[in-house]
Amino acid sequence: MNKYLVSIAAGAAALVAATGANAATYLTVGSAYSNAPSGTTSLENGRYGSENYYSGSFGPQTISGTIDGKLVNATAFCIELTQNSSSGNFEIVSLSSYLNDSTRYNNIAKLLSTFGGSGNKTTDIALQLAVWELRYDNGNSVKSGYFEVEDRWDDYSTYTNAANSQLDNLGTIDTNLQFWVAKAGDKQDLLFYTRMPAVPEP
Repeated sequence: MNKYLVSIAAGAAALVAATGANAATYLTVGSAYSNAPSGTTSLENGRYGSENYYSGSFGPQTISGTIDGKLVNATAFCIELTQNSSSGNFEIVSLSSYLNDSTRYNNIAKLLSTFGGSGNKTTDIALQLAVWELRYDNGNSVKSGYFEVEDRWDDYSTYTNAANSQLDNLGTIDTNLQFWVAKAGDKQDLLFYTRMPAVPEP
């Protein structure tokens, strides 16, 4: 294995309302499921099919902290695979600016709008796999292509089948949600969302 990840974030974010911000903030990162399965994913490297492997927990992670003076408690996804997950200082940026790719942004926003917030372990783990697929690949399947879940030694079919079903049924974007990434150069970048405050009746 080329790189081992201590813990890979997953899950569907459910937050208190927060305003947009780019300020750096300290976030505490924990585990949402103590008994989440561990597994291996891979990214193909080069035209001849060499691969980089990443191993760790597929379980979602909790994040908590204060952004622009507002308390945030969420379950978050890992949006990339190349760093270890840990607490620390993060910069909060919009998902659209982080990706700089409207197709990937729209697909991930649809995915979270449709399947996020379920609180179901299988759904949350499948969501993480689907997020990686949309981030790194063409969104067709988590079992093949540039991004792939490796189940040569373990059977993850429950999660991979659920992830592929989600990818086939992305739904529509919930316009009441705002999508963010907490990023840091030496830590995994974490994807979460906030719900915009309700507009009071006149």
